[in-house]
Amino acid sequence: MRARSLIPVVLLLAAAPAVPAQKLQLPPVTRQSLDNGIRLVLMEYRRAPTLSVAVLFRGGSAWDPPGREGLADLTADLLRRGTESRSAVQISEAIDFLGGSLGGGAGDDAVTVSLSVLSKDARAGLDLLADVIRRPTFPAEELERQRQLSIADLRSMVQNPSAVASYVAAREAYRDHPYGRAATITSLSAITREDVLGFYRSYLAPARMVVVAVGDFKTAEMAGLLRERFGDWTGADSPPPDVPPVKPAPPHVVLVDKPDATQTQARFLGPGFPRKSRDFVPAQLAEAILGGGFTSRLVDEIRVNRGLTYSIGASFEANRQGGS
Repeated sequence: MRARSLIPVVLLLAAAPAVPAQKLQLPPVTRQSLDNGIRLVLMEYRRAPTLSVAVLFRGGSAWDPPGREGLADLTADLLRRGTESRSAVQISEAIDFLGGSLGGGAGDDAVTVSLSVLSKDARAGLDLLADVIRRPTFPAEELERQRQLSIADLRSMVQNPSAVASYVAAREAYRDHPYGRAATITSLSAITREDVLGFYRSYLAPARMVVVAVGDFKTAEMAGLLRERFGDWTGADSPPPDVPPVKPAPPHVVLVDKPDATQTQARFLGPGFPRKSRDFVPAQLAEAILGGGFTSRLVDEIRVNRGLTYSIGASFEANRQGGS
C-alpha cells in the first residue's frame, strides 16, 4: 500500500543559516542503449565488492485498469514466484545461495525489479534477474497466494488509524486522477491470471525498460553482460499512452470517523510538482529540515518542546505527471 504523510513544502527554510555549499563528487555515469530500446545507466563504484541493479519499466499502478486496482503490484510480486525453469522456492534458494537479494514492486509510475549481489557473483545474479524478468510463468496458485496476502494487508490496515489516514490522503490528493486509485478487496478479488499476463506483456517490455547498475565492475564488461541477457529480448512496440498531468484538488476537508480510536490522525496536503521539476532536489532538502527525521524542526518544536504529539513529520511526492 502507498503510505503518504504529506505537508505542503512551502512552510520551509525561513530561518535556515547559510553554510558553504560542498560539491558532491560522484563517479562518472555511462549511458548506452541496446538495439531493442533498453537503456543502460552504468556507474563504476569500487569502494565495496558489490553490485546493485535496478530495472525500471515505465508503467506502474497508475496504469491499473479501473476495477483492477492492485494489478501492477500483483504483477511485480509474481515475477519472482516462478519462471519457465525455476519454481518460487528455487528462485528463493538461488538468491539465498548467492547471499544477495532480489526484490520487486510497483510505484505509481513504474514497476521495479532490484538485484543486490557480490560483484564476484555478477553473472549468476544477472542470470537470475533476466530469468524472472523475461520468463515468468505467473502460476495460478502463486497468484491466489499473493492475492490473499494483499487482501489480508488491507483488512489489517483498517485497524490502523495512521494507515487509514494515509490511504484516504492519497485518494483525496489526486481525486479522479490515476495516481489517486488504490487497491481494494473488490478490485484485488477481480484480478485474473489473464489480467496479469496482459499487464506484463503491455508494460514490461524493452522499449519501456531502464537498467541502472552501480558497483565494482568495468563499464564495458557490465554492458556486455547485460547485452548478453537482454539484447535479444523483444516485446510490445506500441506503448500505451501516458497518464495525464495532475490537476490540483480544490480545498476541502475529509473526516473519517473511527469511534474506537484513542488518538487522532491528521494529514495536511497541498499541490506538488512533477519529478523533473527544478524544485525536486531543493524540496528533498526542505523536507529533511522541516519534518524528515527525529532532528527536524517539526519534531523539535511540536514533540520535544511542546509535548503535543509523539509522531509528526513532513514529506512530498513527486511523480512523473505531478505530485503532492
